[in-house]
Amino acid sequence: MLEIQRKRTYLFIFFLYFAIFFYLGIIPSNIDNLLTTLAGISNFGVSLIITAGLISGTVSLLLFGYFSDHLSQRFGRKNLFIFSNLLWIISIGILSLSPHYSFFITFYIIAAIGSGAFLPIGFSIIGDLFTSNERGKRFGSMYVGLFLGNGFGVIFGGLLYQYSLKRSQKIF
Repeated sequence: MLEIQRKRTYLFIFFLYFAIFFYLGIIPSNIDNLLTTLAGISNFGVSLIITAGLISGTVSLLLFGYFSDHLSQRFGRKNLFIFSNLLWIISIGILSLSPHYSFFITFYIIAAIGSGAFLPIGFSIIGDLFTSNERGKRFGSMYVGLFLGNGFGVIFGGLLYQYSLKRSQKIF
């Protein structure tokens, strides 16, 4: 029973890592869509979105990685896990409804903070669940999930972009 729970937890974390990098892969493929559909955006604005997301995600990753023991003792690792995931998932959902640039970049930064917070928490949970002999394989497969998520995000984003091009050509 315990082994089944550990595998389920691992697969759940794997899926969340995949999902984070999936959404990160969609943006680069759809820069033209952002430029044509999002009010108040420019090429420079797109670069600011990507830069702000990278910086805020990296700072969040470092802070939550460094202070995760203290935060886990204070709030509980499960609560941090839930909070960080809800933060990026809800932010991405809201982000998809962005009416203008400032709304988009704000929720993109919030999503980056949430995903940056989740990354070290997820790896620490995997470290606690598995023995030292199993960890290497689990961590390695997590990185495969990161690359697959990003790759599938770029592919899906490209398909989404192609669909939007065909749709806009039919309208005109």
